[in-house]
Amino acid sequence: MIEDPHEAIRELAHGRLRGRSFEAWELVDAAWTVLQGFVRRQFIFSGLPNYLWEDCGQAVLERVWKYRSTYRGDSERAFWAWLRTICRNERNRCMVKERNHPMSLTAASASCAAEGDGSGERQPFDRSGAGERNLPLEEAMDRETRSALQACLSRLNEKQGTIIHLLYLRSELTEREVAAVMGCSPSYVHKIKEQAIELLRKCLENKGVQ
Repeated sequence: MIEDPHEAIRELAHGRLRGRSFEAWELVDAAWTVLQGFVRRQFIFSGLPNYLWEDCGQAVLERVWKYRSTYRGDSERAFWAWLRTICRNERNRCMVKERNHPMSLTAASASCAAEGDGSGERQPFDRSGAGERNLPLEEAMDRETRSALQACLSRLNEKQGTIIHLLYLRSELTEREVAAVMGCSPSYVHKIKEQAIELLRKCLENKGVQ
């Protein structure tokens, strides 16, 4: 697993952004501080009001993930140019929304918390939020159990594997955050999670792991 953010950027820039979902997400997660700093600088240079940075920054990074398959570059220069274009486009969208609906962006989080389920969970690209997280599965495992789990994980399909990795193994996102990352509903994430957990339970039972 790559931990150096600059090395993660190099891997993403040379095509791994388009790779398997959970592998690409691990790289995005490792590169987080560098990506966040780049986006913030783009907003500063473009004159975006600072009270819009957080909302627009989340929108940029959500769009990076949602449209990662459209990235066709093979160098860091191409990667930063691609990301700069996304920043510029999202900055323009934010300004249009702000002009047409004053306070809409800054009030969105509070409105969702008041009218939704009351959880107050933040979106996946605001890493400062609290919110209930899932305990990483690997923390309390011995080597034999971990090996059995890895073997069972390899039997999941890509969606099941991605959701389990994002919820439990690496990034420890909430179901709502995973839904935003994958572009689907939280209920769909929950459904696939339950299916994957049941498959893992049966697989581990067959291997003698309770």
